[in-house]
Amino acid sequence: MSAPSPESESSPGSSTPGKFGRYVVRRAIGRGGFATVYEGFDGELERPVAIKVAHIGRTDSSEGRAAFIKEARQLARLQHPRIVTVFDAGVEGEHRYIVSALLSGKSLLSHLKQRRPDFRETAQTVADIADALAHAHAQGVVHRDVKPSNIILTDDQGPVLIDFGLAFNQGDAAALPPGRAAGTPSYMAPEQIAGKGHAIGARSDIYSLGVVLYRMLCGTLPFVATDKEKLYRQIVEVQPEPPSRIDGEVPEELERICLRAMAKDRGERYETARDLADDLRGYLYTGAGGETERSGMEHAMFIEESSVIESGASVASVTIDALDVRACLQDGCEALDKAHYLRARKRFEAALEAVAVSDTLAAAEVRIHVGLVHALLLVEGPAHPAIERSLSRALLLAGWEGDEETRMAALGLASAAALARGDCDGGLELARELLSDVRERETEPLFVEAHRVAGVALSMLGDRAAGGTHLDMVIDRYRPGEPGAGAVSGTYDAGVVSLACLASNFWTLGQLRLSEHRLSEALMLAERIEHPPTDAFVHAAAARILAERRDWMGARDAVGRLLRVASGHALAEWLPWSAVLDGLVTAAGGDLDEGIVRVQDGLNGLRNVGVDAGRIYALLTLGRLCLAGAQVQRGLEAVDEALALCGERGRAQEHLSELFRIRAALLLAQSSELEPEAEDLLMRAYDVARNQTARMHELRVVLDLVPLWARAGRNAEAVVAIDASLQWFEEGDSAQELALARALRVRIDENVGS
Repeated sequence: MSAPSPESESSPGSSTPGKFGRYVVRRAIGRGGFATVYEGFDGELERPVAIKVAHIGRTDSSEGRAAFIKEARQLARLQHPRIVTVFDAGVEGEHRYIVSALLSGKSLLSHLKQRRPDFRETAQTVADIADALAHAHAQGVVHRDVKPSNIILTDDQGPVLIDFGLAFNQGDAAALPPGRAAGTPSYMAPEQIAGKGHAIGARSDIYSLGVVLYRMLCGTLPFVATDKEKLYRQIVEVQPEPPSRIDGEVPEELERICLRAMAKDRGERYETARDLADDLRGYLYTGAGGETERSGMEHAMFIEESSVIESGASVASVTIDALDVRACLQDGCEALDKAHYLRARKRFEAALEAVAVSDTLAAAEVRIHVGLVHALLLVEGPAHPAIERSLSRALLLAGWEGDEETRMAALGLASAAALARGDCDGGLELARELLSDVRERETEPLFVEAHRVAGVALSMLGDRAAGGTHLDMVIDRYRPGEPGAGAVSGTYDAGVVSLACLASNFWTLGQLRLSEHRLSEALMLAERIEHPPTDAFVHAAAARILAERRDWMGARDAVGRLLRVASGHALAEWLPWSAVLDGLVTAAGGDLDEGIVRVQDGLNGLRNVGVDAGRIYALLTLGRLCLAGAQVQRGLEAVDEALALCGERGRAQEHLSELFRIRAALLLAQSSELEPEAEDLLMRAYDVARNQTARMHELRVVLDLVPLWARAGRNAEAVVAIDASLQWFEEGDSAQELALARALRVRIDENVGS
């Protein structure tokens, strides 16, 4: 078939040549700010081609010409089936051009305007483009403009990445002009928006591809605004709405992958595009339920489907390959080590299904149950029914097999699960049983984990001194960086969590400088070990402590970090925690109503995952905000629910004094006639604080009692109470409560003198 003559295809008066070298121009097929793309024909090789022609003026300068030549060279060395192939480049008169393969198909953008792809198609498409980026990044090339219109869905070879017009060599990142944002705004990473040239790199492309994934999952962009400034601010400062809130059918694994790719902090994103592709294919193998070919280790994930369903055999007659089960177990353990918790859960569940039809794999089954409990605690929360079943089975089988090490590991997880549910007595009892076992065997990781659980449990029960003794034992034996010193035995790194708990204890005990010191240590160590659940624990603790200090900027930063790690790794307990703390800092920023809504959302989430200790804190926070917003009845209901939880045997008592105090304040806000009842509650709060040596809580109660006593002329009692509370704090300690107490003390003296 002969090509049409160039004259017939060129518009009258057009300055575009009818030919570029040996390539005949047929028609324009696309136009952008830098160049126009034409469909052409290579007469020598008799094939259609695409010709990208720079607009006149764009390459007039030496800088423009160099950039165009650089693009051609970069593209020429990228040889990948998912990247458009470059054939040639040259100059025709005033025009510079690049010749590449002409792709038959339509852009992903056009496809998305017609329909939203299913989850399997979405994962496959994005994984393929991630492969393309991995190849480009390996050559040092960063695309900088990954978006649906630059992805062509070809008729024969799948998705292909095009338009490397903004690409640059990673080695030249430091030379990028500072303060200049280049790319398509809605798909640009925060560092691109900020014009931080030195920070732009492979992870910037990963972020952009994460936005593509988000749009495919949700049918909308994560950030939409009427002007660029608002859009830029959202991209830099605002967390995207989780896809499952937009479409409840979005699989949790795809949501986790998407949010991790889009993390604001580059360090929280996937390290490489290959890692992103691997996670998406992990979803395709384990989560999409389709007819994907399987090989190697993945075969173990489909034993029941391939052996039972296809053969029609009964489960009892299936022969299980022990190597497949052990490979699956190993893969689950590796997924835990790599913080791929949803994948780990699926691996362990599949291995368990396989083991269920075998009588010869009891030893493997114990380890599978332990691994499954570990994963479920993180991605489902402590109330998931499979946790109790797996723990019981693991302890039983370990006893039969005489596997003491695995039995103790299961015991450690059982104590951690009880503690997470809020059963402090149960967690403490199991921790003590574990301690008696590990002392005999000198199992160091389990030793520190048992002391960690015991210390946290006692602290939550209000006995912070005894709890501190156990936590100090952890710190004394803790050796970060050595095998077994981290989060091997439990779901958290025992040493880092103990430091964070000590920081919280010291604040409540009135040892403010020690609190600040321990919190700094915890944050530094958490950054060093890079263990997501531990990061979440520490940032949640930091947010609570900083909020107590009224350091709202620091608290907001801690909440942002908590949200990133919780959403990036689908951590069931910490996602609702982040909502509660986000509500607290939102209210402090002036939007009280929105703060209350967010705290309520977090409270509902904590109920769903069964984290009662978190519920008590969330209810206390809700009570405080309702007091500030004059929503007295709602505040009373929240506080009363929390007090009922505290009243259950073995439940957390650490917030009891504050609950009594806030309830008293709510009664006073309701009616001055309730002052006697409020004073009784404040005295109960005072007694609890004194018994728990909670000096900061004691001081707060005194600040609420003194106005009542002053109105009744009981100034002497007020002076004694203030002095008794202030004596526990060091000279130079800084806290809002201390400043208020000292000012109140002076005012009472002045009133008595007058």
